Amino acid sequence: MYKLILPALICAVTLLIATPAASWAQETGSSKAAAANVASQNTGSQDDKETAAAMDEAQKAYDKGQYKETFIIVEPLAALEHPAAEYLLGQMYELGHGVKKDMQKAVDLFTRAASKGYAAAQAKLGQIHLEATKDYHSALGWFHKAAEQGYALAYSSIGDMYAKGYGVDQNYAKAIEYYRQAALNGDPRACLRLGVMYEKGEGVPADLKQAAFWYQKGADLGDAESAAGLKRVSS
Repeated sequence: MYKLILPALICAVTLLIATPAASWAQETGSSKAAAANVASQNTGSQDDKETAAAMDEAQKAYDKGQYKETFIIVEPLAALEHPAAEYLLGQMYELGHGVKKDMQKAVDLFTRAASKGYAAAQAKLGQIHLEATKDYHSALGWFHKAAEQGYALAYSSIGDMYAKGYGVDQNYAKAIEYYRQAALNGDPRACLRLGVMYEKGEGVPADLKQAAFWYQKGADLGDAESAAGLKRVSS
């Protein structure tokens, strides 16, 4: 099925990279988030201790911009169908990090990893469908698969879909529910979104104490906008 939509996804990913949404640009460029993604996904029969150690080294090299070293590690592992390696190599081809940018390879690698249950890849495909192809049904399906594994950004993205009515009836109560799940799983953007909703009374009664609570959590996770929000509602 995915082979049939590869050309559309390839074109869509190209557009997505040219004008990325802030939340996902941060996810792709954040070394901390990337490291957490790999660490949380190194489970299952394919990922023995040596592979997990190799992927840890690859992620550290990637975070430092040492893309040649990263490629040397992940390319053979991806050929052996290790999902963490497929995902990281897909990011390299998506962004042209250390390799020639190749959207077909990137989407194929993400799809291979997602089909094995790799949450970060599932969320990435959800992102592509949501922000580029506008296939909201497919986006929601991939996000739910990732969210079922506790993947924070997937919860947050589902919250966005309900908050904005993308492919679903607009429902602030459900949006808040998913944002809470994302925040409790460590997504600072979800904390920020909750803070804004409570500060401005978007879908909920305005509540500055609740706003401060979520801004504080976001600030504790290193989010500058949450810190600014906390200062604003506390003054």
